[in-house]
Amino acid sequence: MSKWISGTSGNPSGRPPKGNAIADILNELLDELKAPGVTRRRAILANVCNMAEAGDMRAVNFIAERTCGKVTENAQRFGIGPLEVDGVEFVPAREPIRLFEFSPVGEKPGED
Repeated sequence: MSKWISGTSGNPSGRPPKGNAIADILNELLDELKAPGVTRRRAILANVCNMAEAGDMRAVNFIAERTCGKVTENAQRFGIGPLEVDGVEFVPAREPIRLFEFSPVGEKPGED
């Protein structure tokens, strides 16, 4: 005997309406215009590019992972070792690098 009744939906309420999820709210905010023709999304990514140009390796990593894939994934897929650019060797990180650090309200990041 089946525990499902034939012809009855397993999700009678249906999918929730768009706009209530965090991703929907963030996308709406990021698509707002900050200046004529410039969305918040574009302004934030321009700042990340500027940080990478200034030598911020977290920003470089952020851009590389979103344009080329994660280093460890590509290295495993193609069977290659560390990447070398202009005499500098880049080895895949053992732990993910966080661009943002979140902490409970009232605590400062890094406090124990």
